[in-house]
Amino acid sequence: KKLSSVNILGHSMGGKVAMHFALKYPKLINKLIVVDIAPKDYKKNGRYNDIIRGIISLPIDDIKSRRDADAFLSKYVPELEVRNFLLKNLKRQSLNQFLWKPNIKLINDKIEDLYSWDSNKISSNVNVLFIKGEKSNYIFNSDISIIKIYFPNSKLKIIRKSGHWVHVDSPNIFQSIVLRFLNF
Repeated sequence: KKLSSVNILGHSMGGKVAMHFALKYPKLINKLIVVDIAPKDYKKNGRYNDIIRGIISLPIDDIKSRRDADAFLSKYVPELEVRNFLLKNLKRQSLNQFLWKPNIKLINDKIEDLYSWDSNKISSNVNVLFIKGEKSNYIFNSDISIIKIYFPNSKLKIIRKSGHWVHVDSPNIFQSIVLRFLNF
């Protein structure tokens, strides 16, 4: 079955993918939700570098439990909620063998591409909601004009007391905003 009139939600790098999709295939999108990222180039972010470094250096063949993986990642990612979120991508293959569900090596190799934004100046009239964590530094007031260039039919909601992982920091408020936007 072909896609038509879909709602897409993407956080951070996933938000960039979702924006690119909406710009390339606007007729397929009913509503787009972009969480804590703007359509712009991002320089290497030390925060993500620490996360990727921790994931890449995790001795996956020696890990016997999620607790082992959590203890190792805690050196790179101090927030328990973020580690728990990341560890959802760790899959148990057998009793004492784990693997990462995403292609971590590819993400690491292509991180520069993920930080970039191709400024082709194509715009889309898709109905878009940008959600920002109040304490996050991924969307600035100066980015609103950039957002409007690409997505003139967009609005921005800020969730107080939340950082970049807004859906982890304030899950109930996040869910309420998303469902309201989708008219559920």
